[in-house]
Amino acid sequence: MFKQGVVDPSNRISSWSSLQDCCLHWEGVSCDDDRVVRLDLESYNSEILRGEINFASLLSLDFLEVLNLKDNDFERISMPSINNSVATHTHLLPNSSKLSELNLSYNIHLHIDKLHYLLSRLPPLTSLDISGIHLPSATNWAQVLASLPLEELFLYDCNLTSSVLSLEYANFSSLSTLDLGLNDFTYGLPNWLFNLSEQLYYIGLSQCNVRGQLSDFSDFRQLYSLDLSNNKLKGSIPDWIGQLDSLGDLDLSNNSFHGSFPSNLVNFSYLDISFNDLSGTLPKILGRNESIGADRRPEIFLSSNKFKGQLPQVSDTVYALDLADNSFSGPLSSLLCDHSDINSLSYLDLSNNYLTQELPDCWSNWTFLSDIFLGNNQLVGQVPLAMGSSLRYLRALDLQNNGFSGHIPWTFHECTSLLLINLEGNNFSGSIQTWMPQNVSVVILRSNQFSGTIPPQLCTLSKLIVLDLANNKLSGSIPRCLSIITGFSSVLDEWYLRLDINRFHQRETMPLRRYLKIDLHTKGQQLEYQKNLRLLRIIDLSANKLSGEIPVQLFKLTKLNSLNLSNNHLIGDIPNQIGELKDLESLDFSNNHLHGNIPQSMSSLSFLSVLNLSHNNFSGKIPLGTQLQGFDAWSYTGNPELCGPPLQKKCTIPEKPDNIEQVEGNDYDTFLKSLYLGMGVGFAVGFWVVCGSLFLNREWRHTYFRFFDGVIDRIYVVVAIKLQRFL
Repeated sequence: MFKQGVVDPSNRISSWSSLQDCCLHWEGVSCDDDRVVRLDLESYNSEILRGEINFASLLSLDFLEVLNLKDNDFERISMPSINNSVATHTHLLPNSSKLSELNLSYNIHLHIDKLHYLLSRLPPLTSLDISGIHLPSATNWAQVLASLPLEELFLYDCNLTSSVLSLEYANFSSLSTLDLGLNDFTYGLPNWLFNLSEQLYYIGLSQCNVRGQLSDFSDFRQLYSLDLSNNKLKGSIPDWIGQLDSLGDLDLSNNSFHGSFPSNLVNFSYLDISFNDLSGTLPKILGRNESIGADRRPEIFLSSNKFKGQLPQVSDTVYALDLADNSFSGPLSSLLCDHSDINSLSYLDLSNNYLTQELPDCWSNWTFLSDIFLGNNQLVGQVPLAMGSSLRYLRALDLQNNGFSGHIPWTFHECTSLLLINLEGNNFSGSIQTWMPQNVSVVILRSNQFSGTIPPQLCTLSKLIVLDLANNKLSGSIPRCLSIITGFSSVLDEWYLRLDINRFHQRETMPLRRYLKIDLHTKGQQLEYQKNLRLLRIIDLSANKLSGEIPVQLFKLTKLNSLNLSNNHLIGDIPNQIGELKDLESLDFSNNHLHGNIPQSMSSLSFLSVLNLSHNNFSGKIPLGTQLQGFDAWSYTGNPELCGPPLQKKCTIPEKPDNIEQVEGNDYDTFLKSLYLGMGVGFAVGFWVVCGSLFLNREWRHTYFRFFDGVIDRIYVVVAIKLQRFL
């Protein structure tokens, strides 16, 4: 009955057949003692179900306890009416079902106009999740909701206001988890929120437009997780937060809190106070409150504040530490080298501070470090050899915009998990072939002193999607073998460039998704990429000393988004195969010695938004098409022999056709002169042949004149007869 109302474009529930045992073979069905107890059809991998949710059929499953239809696209709900149920289907009555957990979240087109009717006919639920569904503005459903014996209630992103949830009395005596995030509580939080049971475990109020001072939640002595992120809270962080012994997860990020960091905020499993205006120094960060006893690896995020002084000491148990975008100064050794045991730290972001001195040589205690971001500081010296040999799990290394120098240690070749390496804006030198790890995907070495040729070993990096070697001292030709790098012609899986920071709370069963964040030079500017980094394909070899022709093999990289070969010594023309780069968005060949015509195939690059062919030796007419004429004239400037829109120079008739036309004109005049001369000579010859014959032969002369006189006489007679008839 339920399947009949479902639209299943991916055939997800095609296994639902009477020929199969539902407990063993039906998709999403779980049983206990041959009784259906769970139906889990949450959408995965875009296998979305549509149509109608037939609650009448589902409530007839007497032992069904859990119904999960999350992330689908159902549009309607059908419920049995009371009269029909009593008359014909008594087994459909709510109290005949054991349904206790219902999840309809993120069926965003699901309309529940009579929500009070639905809730009043459901069994006494203990867990309800209808997040992502815009609920009606009427308040009658809230009264029914308050009467349910709920333990977990998720109303995230439901278009709610304080007036809709204005309940004089809310009987949520069993509630332990409440998520009201992404609603609008501009005019204050619902009053009943502070009358809930002291056993409340999780409160979610992120992105709710909550203003003013932080409300007092100190009465919730069992509260473990509190999320007030992305609001408009201000003032100092109150002391009562640190006095909640059970509080393990606290998220106050993206608010306007100011003042110093409370000294009692050090024992958290998850602490995020980033993007505020906190200042002062930091105490030692212990990370986890040992009294909780949970096997959690603490994560601390304090970025984008105004903290200063030396880096704080960190407990050996901390898993993730983000202190970026502050004003910390001094050496890294104060954080890294005062530990004698192996540390759990995996994620470390200290970028955009004022850290100085050299990198310490105490990496052997940090073998679990996988992501290191130290960019935009004032660090100097060489990279220690032990850094590459000790950090075997390293996935991301960002040292951009510091003062590092010397060669990159060959030991980084042993970092087989390294995906991202960003060394931009330093003084590194030497070659780039001996230390490059095999699985790297993003290589940014721009603005250094690397020299030599581009090694063919780069062509073996099959997962490479970003290659930025700009502004170095590289010479030689562009390797033809770049065309065999499969990463430039395919799409990486989403997980490949993703960081799984293990933030768990009551509602989440999967790690919080974080992605490698990087600034890339493309489209003529510097842009930040994060989640969509896996979709980019960039090659930037600009501002070097590269020579030779552009290899035609380069245009086999069909997924390429950005190609920059400017400011080199390249010669030859642009191969016509450039039209095969259908995904190309940015192209820069400026300041080279390229020549010839611009290929007509370039006019078919429909996604091209940035083009620079200036200061070369291109000639001829710019190919017509809606694409190439849409760029400014500066894209073509510095090519004297180039003409046509958008340039002011018009294309005149070519010189060679003009010569041909002039030759053809001269031939025509000669022909006319010869014709007239021939006609004159012919007339003279004919005249003297006739007249000469008459003059020399008397018999012919008498015959001619007799014929001439006869003709005149016949004409006279004809004219005279005609006139006589007329008169």
